[in-house]
Amino acid sequence: MKEGNKMKNRQTQLIIDMKAMINNYNKIQKCQPDKKILPVLKAGGYGIGLEAISEFIKQEKLDIVATAIVDEGIVLRDELNFDGKIVVLNQPSMEEIENIVQYNLTSSCCYIEFLQKLDEEACKQGKKAKVHLEIETGMGRTGVQIQNLEHFVQKAIKLKNIEIEGIFTHFATSDSDLNYTKEQIDIFNKAVEYIKTKIKTIKYVHCGNSAAIIRIKDLPGNMIRPRNNTIWIFAG
Repeated sequence: MKEGNKMKNRQTQLIIDMKAMINNYNKIQKCQPDKKILPVLKAGGYGIGLEAISEFIKQEKLDIVATAIVDEGIVLRDELNFDGKIVVLNQPSMEEIENIVQYNLTSSCCYIEFLQKLDEEACKQGKKAKVHLEIETGMGRTGVQIQNLEHFVQKAIKLKNIEIEGIFTHFATSDSDLNYTKEQIDIFNKAVEYIKTKIKTIKYVHCGNSAAIIRIKDLPGNMIRPRNNTIWIFAG
């Protein structure tokens, strides 16, 4: 890279083997053959860059991906022209709602106030906003608490410009403590069962992170979420 009259050279290079990435992706699918993969392409693929991500999406003909934040979703739309579904897994802020609707991003949600504001903005832009409800099962981060779920759902189903198409949770210890993970699964299953009695638009149910995909063969739901670094370096 030139800076003024100086040339800067780096002694390290990141070399992407696309065939290896595709092979890894296929190995992940074999771990859970009955489930759709939702690849989590956060942080620019942990440094592999947009070009490699674009090629990966093209070769696998992906119609749905996930990001950590709204800005990453916007990059996929603007710079990669990706027209499939983009699920933002981290609960966005209120300030990001306009962009979520404008760029047709599918937002995670665990706060009813956020969902109500999203409904208002979707109505304003003449759209329906799609969301995935996050359930708190023991991660201790974000998500609708099971004891608050009925109240949340009762309010959510009144919002005319919201389509709840997904339900998910995060595992805290699937790489180390499977007993705790199974406790989380029990809570999640109860939440999913209740939500499906009230909401008929659910298409995706997912809880399988990278470790759980490999270690648990009877994961609930119809979708799994390997992180991008798992796809790049997986050795199953």
